[in-house]
Amino acid sequence: CVYKNQSQIHIEFNNTNIAKMEELFFKGELENAIIVDGLCGTGTLGMLCILAGSRKVIFNDAWLPALENTILNLKTNSNILGIKINFEKTDHHKLIGDEPVLLASAKGTAQVLVYHGDIRKLDMAVRDCDICLIDTFPAMDPSRFMAACKEISKKTIII
Repeated sequence: CVYKNQSQIHIEFNNTNIAKMEELFFKGELENAIIVDGLCGTGTLGMLCILAGSRKVIFNDAWLPALENTILNLKTNSNILGIKINFEKTDHHKLIGDEPVLLASAKGTAQVLVYHGDIRKLDMAVRDCDICLIDTFPAMDPSRFMAACKEISKKTIII
């Protein structure tokens, strides 16, 4: 179950992102990996990584309403994901994030961190990961986020 607040969140469905995630899954690249879902929106790609056996998943977005949905989705699916929220910052109200602020964390089958911030500054909180996922709006050029991902990640995947 994935909640998306339609009045505040861009909603799209693209078969390309499913095919790319399937490819990563079937190649075993998600298993035991550290993943950054850099523009996570409501968290669907990151949750898929948890289900695929990633050992750590870092969710990040600059848009607070998206992250509120991400945290709700992590809570709603916590039994299926095998995680338990152990920290949630509820007094954070800045709508658009700049420097990363940790909003939530969870433990279980994977370590989960949820940051509110500009992906181009995520290196302030994240030092190293195996894969950084970038899923931008269809008309947006993802190259402006590539340099940020290369700073923290061994591999960048544009969804």
